[in-house]
Amino acid sequence: MMAVMLAALTSTAQAADADTALAESLFREGKRLQALGKYAEACPKFAESQKVAPGLGTLLNLASCHAQEGKTASAWAEFNDAIAQAKRLGDTQRQALAEKNLQALEPRLTYLRLETADPTNAAELSIQFDESPLSAASLGVPIPVNPGEHQITASAPAKQPWSERFVAPKDPGTLTFTIPALRPLSAAPAPVPQAAAPAPYPLAPAPAPIAQPTPAPAPPRSTSRPLRTAGFVIGGIGLGSLAFGGLFYITASSENDRAKKLCTEGDGTRCANLADKEEHDKHLSTAKTARTLSYVGLGFGAAAVTAGIVMIVAAPARSREQAVITPIIDRNTVGMSYAQSF
Repeated sequence: MMAVMLAALTSTAQAADADTALAESLFREGKRLQALGKYAEACPKFAESQKVAPGLGTLLNLASCHAQEGKTASAWAEFNDAIAQAKRLGDTQRQALAEKNLQALEPRLTYLRLETADPTNAAELSIQFDESPLSAASLGVPIPVNPGEHQITASAPAKQPWSERFVAPKDPGTLTFTIPALRPLSAAPAPVPQAAAPAPYPLAPAPAPIAQPTPAPAPPRSTSRPLRTAGFVIGGIGLGSLAFGGLFYITASSENDRAKKLCTEGDGTRCANLADKEEHDKHLSTAKTARTLSYVGLGFGAAAVTAGIVMIVAAPARSREQAVITPIIDRNTVGMSYAQSF
């Protein structure tokens, strides 16, 4: 029996050591990526390290990473959790650090306030924000949310559910959504089709349609003018697209130069402060979008101009005018007739 207990304790200790080693490796990788400014890659490393082996230091680093990534609501919740843990542990230094970061973060928060158009049935509502359930007590209370796309869903017994998608902006403020009164599930019965009533008198047969003479087919029209016109139109569109692409290419170069002026390295690894880093990333994002639009505009414009030139050159030449002179000799007249064809 003692041998079994010792084996179990040894196995448990080995598992704990493996978790600690994994958490430490994840934490170090998160610190490395965070130093490079790769917050979208660093934050999941801190989160997984905290999940494997929770620690106050890892939690503070995770909150700081989310704040730098722009997930202000996540950082706000994590800093509050860190303050509570530091108080329980008596760690006044880390408590003060978390409180300082929380105070700096709160002016940047975006809040969501939910209301209901039917307060009498508020207790029956089941509210879900993204993947998190909310109680009826949350109605009217501003809740911090991360910038980006979210979904609100509300349901109640014997009622049709309601859902709304929205995008929370990066700018601080409060978004208010009103949950409408939910409709009952029961639908109105479908109408019973009625048989058509018989006509009181027999209807006379309709007269046969009068045959109309078939018009003679129109002579074929020359396709040279429509083809040349289409060529000029497509070519003009291509020239406009080239101008569009050139404008966005200039914009991309300008935004890229602005980004380089903010940080010493082009990838934004050496910035004076967090504000410069965020402005640097914003200019780079704008430059990337403008560069893509310039490539699309220039490529489409070149193709359209080429197609227009081909259509103009390939259009058949118009037929030349022809004059026909016919002699007239009859009993009372001697002369000539003149006719012109196109």
